[in-house]
Amino acid sequence: HWSYRGVFGWSLLLFLPVMAVDMVINEKLTRISEIGIVVVAVVSSLLAERGSLSAAFWAPPIVWLIAVETVGQIGVNWRIENLKTQLTFTAYALAGHALWMGIACASALLIVATRRLVQRS
Repeated sequence: HWSYRGVFGWSLLLFLPVMAVDMVINEKLTRISEIGIVVVAVVSSLLAERGSLSAAFWAPPIVWLIAVETVGQIGVNWRIENLKTQLTFTAYALAGHALWMGIACASALLIVATRRLVQRS
């Protein structure tokens, strides 16, 4: 089982290659990354230790942001490299895929809630 830090660490290790492949193949964020973050959220919520279940809920948007700011830069045309361009890309990467962040968080929340109910029984 994964500790609190392990949830974030393993989620990153699982998701970074997914987004990297998406950016190399498509040069943009597509369903590959969106479905990938949901799968990682489900896996982390299933493998989190009992005391670390809340990390599984918080991990998807944090992991997505870190991935966007690292491997998400692959394929991005940075000819005009400035703060405004970077902020626009980051805002789009978060807002444009918010539905999938919601799905990932809701999936994790459902699994975490179910695990907590089962553990109480």
